[in-house]
Amino acid sequence: GCHLRCLLGFGGAFAIFFMWLTKRSNVFSIFGVSLAGAAAHGIGQIIAACILLGTFSAIFYLPLLLFASLITGALIAFISSFLLERIPEQMYKT
Repeated sequence: GCHLRCLLGFGGAFAIFFMWLTKRSNVFSIFGVSLAGAAAHGIGQIIAACILLGTFSAIFYLPLLLFASLITGALIAFISSFLLERIPEQMYKT
């Protein structure tokens, strides 16, 4: 039902929300926004897993997941930064 379907997107929704917040603050660079999104995605996944499993045991994966998310978040930020330098600004600015 909706319980499972709604939880499947929780990590992504959590990430989008935190990236929106960090981007909106105008304090963070693309690296800060990407790292916040990656970390929030991992935290959202753990929250969803705890709800689905009915136990907090999944929380023990959080340190490993956060470590991996920092690596992937930095990689995504690096690639995005590289691409944004080469794409005309009018193509992505609103």
